[in-house]
Amino acid sequence: MVEFCRNYGIDLFHSFSEVEFKQIYDHGKIPCLDNWPESIALDDLMTQSALQSFTKDQNALDDRIRSFLK
Repeated sequence: MVEFCRNYGIDLFHSFSEVEFKQIYDHGKIPCLDNWPESIALDDLMTQSALQSFTKDQNALDDRIRSFLK
């Protein structure tokens, strides 16, 4: 969906940089809105925060499971 919107010049999603993704990943599920410009839609920011939080939790679970398999 993001790529489709970009291909057709639809400015619906923010193009998060790797640094921004890392900041979201490190911060957790609920972003501090003071750290983000108002130009980013709240829904977009909350969605990315949830996805990054899930990724972080899943990585921790995967690492734990791997530790038992060694």
